[in-house]
Amino acid sequence: MATTAKPKILHVAAAIADAPGVARQMEMEQFAANESGLDWRSVLFVPRAGRAESSVVMPVESGGTLGPAQWWKFRRQVAQKTIELMDDRDIVLYRYPPSDLNLRNIRRAARSKTLLSVHHTLEAKELAVLGGRFGVVRGALEDQLAPLQLKGWDGVIGVTHEIAGFQEDRLELPKGRAFIYPNGVAFVDPPAADSRGDLPELVFLASAFHPWQGLDRLLRAVAGSRAEFRLHLIGSLSEEQRAGCASDTRIELHGNLHREAVLDLLARAWVGVAGLAFDRSHLSQACPLKTRDYLAAGVPVVSGHDDLFPGDFPYYRHTGTDIEAILAAAHEWRSVDRATVREAARPHIDKVELVRRLYGELVAAFASADN
Repeated sequence: MATTAKPKILHVAAAIADAPGVARQMEMEQFAANESGLDWRSVLFVPRAGRAESSVVMPVESGGTLGPAQWWKFRRQVAQKTIELMDDRDIVLYRYPPSDLNLRNIRRAARSKTLLSVHHTLEAKELAVLGGRFGVVRGALEDQLAPLQLKGWDGVIGVTHEIAGFQEDRLELPKGRAFIYPNGVAFVDPPAADSRGDLPELVFLASAFHPWQGLDRLLRAVAGSRAEFRLHLIGSLSEEQRAGCASDTRIELHGNLHREAVLDLLARAWVGVAGLAFDRSHLSQACPLKTRDYLAAGVPVVSGHDDLFPGDFPYYRHTGTDIEAILAAAHEWRSVDRATVREAARPHIDKVELVRRLYGELVAAFASADN
């Protein structure tokens, strides 16, 4: 749908789990939009009971503990509040919730506004694999419902080419209506200090080590190696994961740390370890926020997937869990200073640049011919 040459943007997300993580993403987006002088509003809805303190957060009543009935009430309220907020907006970006029938209500209320769904994964495939006991059923239902829920929407935004292409195909969108909007970070802090020692130190950072992090694969690889190094795990681990680390003195468990403590460990890091098992979500390409955090701190990255960096980007390597390859990369990068890594990464991960780029693409695609 056509809109004005300088559109007003609304980006809406809702989070029940990992609200602080999503809030941080939305905060950085709002910062980037403000820095660019754009009329852009980022809003994160959370259940009042699970409120995350943030300037972008808008709590809504959920009716107590989020069982199925409360979940439905929460999603319905999110849709209603989105309809209210989009009254003076031209383009609405809506982070896609699987199997949410309220999306049809948003389309009906939007009239001539431009609506795009925002996707961070291949929802149906992820549900089938990671959705618990009824995952296969939920995945099949999502595959059937998505084209109906998003009928009449104007486009999709994916954080990777793989995700955007998948959504474009399943929704049978016209060409030029799928956009790439990778995760990024705000460059407001300096790079980490450099206190690297003689022994390679690897940092693996996660809020929790979910299956797509691939910690189990890494632990198996570590157990089969006699190399000398230190592996720092930052984040929540299950009892089973803790038990898997207990017998190896090369592994240090830190739990969840405040930012200063994380920076202290990053100062010692030779490399940062990103996700190692996104294939479990049927993804070969990903752009995790922690990869951007590592690089903004000046720490090179190893991972188990392709990212959106160009082929000649020197400080990101798809090694999988091959310990010898990880350590070879660590030694190769040992003499590279933090500022060099950070500045090489900046064009690809700076949130200001990413927001400006998406805004320009949306204007080019949806601005009316007479503006």
